[in-house]
Amino acid sequence: MADFSSQFDRFTENAKRSLENAEAVATQMGSSYVGTEHILLGVLQQDTSIGAKILKNVGVTFEKAQLVLSFSQQLAGGGYKGASETAKRTLTYSLRVAKEFGQPYCGTEHILFAILSEKSARAISLLKNDLQIDPAVIRSELENYLGNQQYFYAEDERTSSRN
Repeated sequence: MADFSSQFDRFTENAKRSLENAEAVATQMGSSYVGTEHILLGVLQQDTSIGAKILKNVGVTFEKAQLVLSFSQQLAGGGYKGASETAKRTLTYSLRVAKEFGQPYCGTEHILFAILSEKSARAISLLKNDLQIDPAVIRSELENYLGNQQYFYAEDERTSSRN
């Protein structure tokens, strides 16, 4: 996504591919912007990513999410304009989340955490209203995962500094 090209090196490969997927999904759906709903679908397309695995654990699949989104997506004219303001805020926050959890790179799990923190995100509405998934359940799983990662990352740092 052009809006984040200067910070692209701070994302993991899965996260980069997820953002590229989000852009492709938005274009395919005729959207003039990339929103959090497209980013959510982009994460789901990265099967091996932590974000996709957590979403699949609660029953969210790319196919289901794409189907509901395509039914509710309104075609907007005017050509492609980049990321929505909500998506920009979400991605900026995802970089901060990675840093707060002591991670050197921002992964799909951080992006998903940031999406779930953005109350006005279209992705929240998609999960809650369209897919009948409680975002709090996903957030809880993510917090457990990120907390464990932070602990293990800190242990690695202490162990390597002693050697």
